[in-house]
Amino acid sequence: KALLDGIIKAVNSLRTSLSKEGCALVQDIAHAFGPGMDPLVELLMQTFIKLCAATKKIASQQANVTVDAIVGRASYNSRIMQHVWGACQDKNVQPRTYAADWLQTILKKEGHHKSHIEHNGGVELFEKCIKKGLNDSNPGVREKMRGTYWAFA
Repeated sequence: KALLDGIIKAVNSLRTSLSKEGCALVQDIAHAFGPGMDPLVELLMQTFIKLCAATKKIASQQANVTVDAIVGRASYNSRIMQHVWGACQDKNVQPRTYAADWLQTILKKEGHHKSHIEHNGGVELFEKCIKKGLNDSNPGVREKMRGTYWAFA
C-alpha cells in the first residue's frame, strides 16, 4: 500500500514502456494476492478506468487487461459495479466497450455466488449497464454488450 502512489505515477506516465510495466505489476499483484488487494481496489479502479480512455492505444489496452485482472481476482463489492457503471457512461468509446468484458468477467467469477450480486443491488446495475450498452450510439459497444447480455440472460 505504501508503494501505491509510485505505482500509480508509473501507470499514468507518458512513457509507454513505464506505463505498460506499471500495468503489468498491478496485474501480477492481482494474480498473486487476489482478495488480499481489496483495500487497494477503489483507487486502482479509478486510475485504470481513467487510463482506459487514454488516446494511446497501448495504454488503453493495458489498462483494460489490468481492470479485467482486478475484477477477476478481487472480492466482489458494489463499488466495483459502480465503477463499471461509470465506465458505461464515459464519453469515450474505449471504456464503454471494455465494460462489456468486465461485466462478463464478473458474471463468470460470481456466477456460482449469485447472492453476492443480488444482495448488493448488483442485478439492477448489471441491467442498467447492459441496457446502456445495447442502446449505445457506437456499433462496437452494442456488439460487445450483446455477448454480455446473452451471458447474463
